[in-house]
Amino acid sequence: MKRITALLICILCLPCMSVADNEYYTISQIREQAETLTDGTLEIETLKGRYPVSLEIPEIDQLPVITITFPDPDQAPPVPEGGAEEERRPGNAGYMTGWAVKLRKEKLIGAPIKGVMRISRFGPDAQADESPLTMAEAIAFADQTLNSGSGNPVFRLHRSWANSRQYRAKGLQPSMDQPVDSTGYYSLEYEQAFHGLPYYGHISHYYALVSGYDRKPGTLPLGQCTFNIFSPECYWYYLDMSNESGILANDIPLCSLSDVIQALKQSGGSEINLEPHKPTRLRLVYLSMNNPEDRQGNPILLPFWVLEDDDEPESAATPAALVNAQTGLLVDTDAPKDKGQRSEAVWLTWDDVK
Repeated sequence: MKRITALLICILCLPCMSVADNEYYTISQIREQAETLTDGTLEIETLKGRYPVSLEIPEIDQLPVITITFPDPDQAPPVPEGGAEEERRPGNAGYMTGWAVKLRKEKLIGAPIKGVMRISRFGPDAQADESPLTMAEAIAFADQTLNSGSGNPVFRLHRSWANSRQYRAKGLQPSMDQPVDSTGYYSLEYEQAFHGLPYYGHISHYYALVSGYDRKPGTLPLGQCTFNIFSPECYWYYLDMSNESGILANDIPLCSLSDVIQALKQSGGSEINLEPHKPTRLRLVYLSMNNPEDRQGNPILLPFWVLEDDDEPESAATPAALVNAQTGLLVDTDAPKDKGQRSEAVWLTWDDVK
């Protein structure tokens, strides 16, 4: 009953949202809408100009609403021979988010060299100094390590780059034509996928300010991995994972892709557009939200579109804008004004939109 009440409040408070007037679609129909776009790309307008962005929609037939919880100690990944493993527990918390696995990490990083800096490069042909692996081989090894076994969580590659070392020339710019014959490595970022959809994080992670009503970021189950590798005998990775704890709806309706594009166009020039950014891709992902009936209980995963700025390997991919995949409304990332209620999970079912 509380969820239904929250849904009604949400509908009344959002004049752009009308269950009776809006049209809703399955995830399969959204993919069909995307196929009408040239080469699978969109043109997004922001304060800095117009940019072509790639479009990523998973090949799934249903989009459920689920709850997640923390991992169990017996889900620890296998320890490589000669390696070490430790649990990842934020601060002095009694819960665990995952593990750190290390095999000759000190050899991977290498000794400091005066006048030398790390240079990171994107691309399938990017090569790490002295690594016996290509980028493709490094990804294949990490995929096998993370996704071996039918009962394990599914992790999918999000982004990858090669870290090499270059001599620093006089001044601030590195000398690109003098590579250092020393240890380089590949950095691979993975996201945990539930029912084929990547888990991006908790919605409050993307607020400029977080109110006291919101959950603290450290108290949330995560679903991510950073895998750094020089060779199969020299690597380390941080693995944070979640377990699915329940299904609240087997499938939910989505707004049209054109509604999402329109919301992103309207974001240009508004105060809630996270500039400066150079958007490169638009993705359909899960964000976790609070259970309205138990804010400290298991988070609930709901679908959102994230417009990402991801053109620099030295920095993390940045969300330039977030759009609710059901309502087509831009998420206000400014300081919370609703006492955190926008962190509460509210969703429409097919019965709601009939």
